[in-house]
Amino acid sequence: MDNTTANSSPPFHVVPYRPDGGSGQRGLLLTWGITILSGLALGAAVGFISRWLYVAGLFPLAIGGIAGLLGMLSLTTAKVRAPLLAGTIGFVSGCLAIGVVHTFQYQRFLHRLSEQPQLLAQWEADGDGFLQFIDLQAQRGVEIIEHADTMKLGYYQSYIYWLVDLLLAAGFAAYLMWNQARAPFCTVCQDWKETYLLAKLRLARGRAKYAVTTGQLALLRDQVAPPAGNKLLLKVSACSRCGPDCTIVVLLQEVSEDGWGGFAGKRVCQAIYPSQAMDVLNQLTAEKPEPIQG
Repeated sequence: MDNTTANSSPPFHVVPYRPDGGSGQRGLLLTWGITILSGLALGAAVGFISRWLYVAGLFPLAIGGIAGLLGMLSLTTAKVRAPLLAGTIGFVSGCLAIGVVHTFQYQRFLHRLSEQPQLLAQWEADGDGFLQFIDLQAQRGVEIIEHADTMKLGYYQSYIYWLVDLLLAAGFAAYLMWNQARAPFCTVCQDWKETYLLAKLRLARGRAKYAVTTGQLALLRDQVAPPAGNKLLLKVSACSRCGPDCTIVVLLQEVSEDGWGGFAGKRVCQAIYPSQAMDVLNQLTAEKPEPIQG
């Protein structure tokens, strides 16, 4: 194909990208098992450490991140492509982990009560349990140590603090697994497609989105940007095994600073193309694309 191909190519028939939502029973059981067990184990580890140290915000994010990563590995191996279900599994895992942390704290509370038999007998006689312990902690107020100062939260503030911890852990794990389950998958050979960074574009975001979503790849010709200063990335996901027998997925991604000194990619649009579009896409860059993760 000569260099005029991309410029003269007619529009391709494209459809918006959606995960196929497939998952086998064994795969689901594997994902549930590994993710839930990892959440319980992480909760136990943090619950044990919290006797001496607990960093608000950081520990819940660590729980969610590790549980989410383990969940991503399990659903990738099990080939689970149902984002909502995957996100639900991650959310449950994070909730269980935070629940285990509080359970460890409750057990330490009971151990201290056991040193005072009368108080323990009164606690048991009143029928008090885990929920009463949580409420008692809220009445006393959660203490947050910042530098050398200690700040004690009020009753409702303590509950809000615990809710934020829960949402950080569960939400982060849910997002990681939801996002991984959205990855393009080849239904022909039943394997994940490889994703490549094909080109870096210099044209306006709206025009690039229009070109990708309408199948008019000719609009992208001569719009490859130099390495520095580009904001739009054009990625393609294809199956190396099936080749022309499988569709490809084209992703337009916008890169921006994340506020932490790094860069974050935001999905602008994603569309499914026929395999023939790969020949046109390859005309956008003279360099051979390298596989990337995600």
